[in-house]
Amino acid sequence: MTDQLLAPLQPNERALTPLFQANFDEGMLREIAEADYGESANECYALLQPILKTGLVESYDSMLNEVLHLISFSEPETSDFSPGGQGPRGHWMRLLACTALVQRASRYPERTYDEGDTLAWLVSSAIVLGEPVARAAASMLAWRFLTYPGAGESPPFFAFAILLLAVRLERREDCGLWLKQLVAWVEEEERLAFRARCAKRKPLLFCFSTARLTRRAIQR
Repeated sequence: MTDQLLAPLQPNERALTPLFQANFDEGMLREIAEADYGESANECYALLQPILKTGLVESYDSMLNEVLHLISFSEPETSDFSPGGQGPRGHWMRLLACTALVQRASRYPERTYDEGDTLAWLVSSAIVLGEPVARAAASMLAWRFLTYPGAGESPPFFAFAILLLAVRLERREDCGLWLKQLVAWVEEEERLAFRARCAKRKPLLFCFSTARLTRRAIQR
């Protein structure tokens, strides 16, 4: 059922790759590699190059993981924020870092933790960079959910990130039913996560009431 629901997004792991290749230069890769005060910068740069070339994260490296996380938390709209770039350049850097982290998790789930923040920054930068980028990001996220929806609290975050991009991109009347189905899917993922948390007797730390607001917006 989820395969059919996400099919309109054309799930594709490498959907963002041509856009990265067209908008990245060596200086941007260098800046990402040097994010952790320059530590192991050459090694990280060597690992970033094949990611940009192939669109795949084929290996796990703790130092690369650290610089990717540092860039994923950058603030491109803040002029003096470091590490990370500013303006569109900074958003491309942040989007690449977030994408690599999201892609890597399907291959190394045992090294993956809560992905909510990563998804928030990924969606934010994709929207800022325009419709083609947002559409490619939705395609990549759909692939990731179908390949590995994540563990713990991650699946509802992925579902909601996909919903946000879909609502942003598909405003035609004939998409109304599909968008409502996406909203129902988000609510179901939220319900399953809530049930899992209750079973462990842990407090629920998130609530996707925004999905219900999105449903109301679609209905209007």
